[in-house]
Amino acid sequence: MYRRTASTVSAIFAFVSFLLIAAPSSLSAQTPVPPIPANHVRIHYFRPNGNYLSWTVYAFGDTTENTSNFNGGPVKVTGQDSFGAFFDVGVTSTAQNVGIIIHKGNIKDPGPNEFIDPATQGNEYWQLSGSNVLHTTQPPTIQQTDPPIPAGKARIHYHRPDNDYSVWNLYPFFATTDPNSDFCNTNDFVAGYDTYGAYFDVGVDPTKFNGLLGFIIHNCGIKDPGPDMHLQLTQNLEAWVLSGSATVYLTQPPTEFTTEPPIPAHKARLIRIMRRGRSTPSATPRKIRGTSTAVRCL
Repeated sequence: MYRRTASTVSAIFAFVSFLLIAAPSSLSAQTPVPPIPANHVRIHYFRPNGNYLSWTVYAFGDTTENTSNFNGGPVKVTGQDSFGAFFDVGVTSTAQNVGIIIHKGNIKDPGPNEFIDPATQGNEYWQLSGSNVLHTTQPPTIQQTDPPIPAGKARIHYHRPDNDYSVWNLYPFFATTDPNSDFCNTNDFVAGYDTYGAYFDVGVDPTKFNGLLGFIIHNCGIKDPGPDMHLQLTQNLEAWVLSGSATVYLTQPPTEFTTEPPIPAHKARLIRIMRRGRSTPSATPRKIRGTSTAVRCL
């Protein structure tokens, strides 16, 4: 009898504990978004990976926020809604020129300073991570269907397994109409997101360099994958890139496999599994399909 009562109490305790843990997230999901306070602007911010930890807004110009300390005095996340996180930034009553920098320490997203005019543009703005456009109306986040490629553009899709595109840009060269005088400071930024990842819409002119567009995806210090990449515009205006791969795909490749594809003959496959952001090699070779070998790093 005692055992049955004890097990029943344990089960009830576990169930109540589950409800207490789950309740805050349920309540927060139903909490209405508060109105924008007077003399404030609201900056909405979308990150595909959903991680807003330590991301803040530094405001300058016609603001009432602390401008004396870039890292120590920024505006922290005010709340979250269906778009992502948002920041309520104090501005002066006659604000016409407010500078906005979304950043995490020394990492800025997208990089260049952005400016708003609350007197003519209103008090609410939307920012997609990696984009250099601060929208005055809410843009789509992850689009199920891509919009048409604009005239005079080529579209380069880019997939990162970590879904973090905040510092990754595209540097175009050869058959491009976009500025490219400075590798780190004249780049194409993220134009949007789809189910594959981010994409860049690059200004092109197929009459230049026999229609050969060159491009480098990078974060100023690191190129991904490293070698320059190219797209023949007379044949295609759209390409797909997988982070770490030097292949420019002309049709969308898979980003993940539910089952591993066969290992090509005379090849070895290195499989690295990340644990808590780190990988520690502890490999056990295994032989598959004759002479092909896979090495799994755990």
